[in-house]
Amino acid sequence: MKKGLIYFCLFISFASQAQEAKEISWLTFEELEVKLNEKPQKTFIYFFTDWCMYCKKMDWNAFKNEAVKNQLAEKYYAVKLNAETKEPILFDGQIFKNKNEGRIAYHELALLLGSRKNKAFSVPVILVLDENFKVEKRIFHYLTSKDLLALLTD
Repeated sequence: MKKGLIYFCLFISFASQAQEAKEISWLTFEELEVKLNEKPQKTFIYFFTDWCMYCKKMDWNAFKNEAVKNQLAEKYYAVKLNAETKEPILFDGQIFKNKNEGRIAYHELALLLGSRKNKAFSVPVILVLDENFKVEKRIFHYLTSKDLLALLTD
């Protein structure tokens, strides 16, 4: 009986560890710069706002997907930034700020990296950059977990 209980406890322990996916380690831009200087790697940047329902839906669904979390944890530096943050960001020797006033005021780093030609900035914005910090892909809309996984494994 004791042996059976021990095996059962070991099985439960291993099963729970096997089901745990890696968590996304969201970095700041400052942390990203340090990491890139230590070891160049692909970078995933996600701009969102607190009021964006599609951003919230991605947080609740796509970024909770085990396969997505594993891909981001294993193959990318992941950065998540509220596009309306008022905090100054030191990156690549420059200080970026939110210089805008008003109801919707986007941070200049979000505008620099996440804008598109002849269109207003809108969230969500996803950028995938190569090891040299060159943009490979820009996505300007909601992604399901399936679509996000396809983007990450391309």
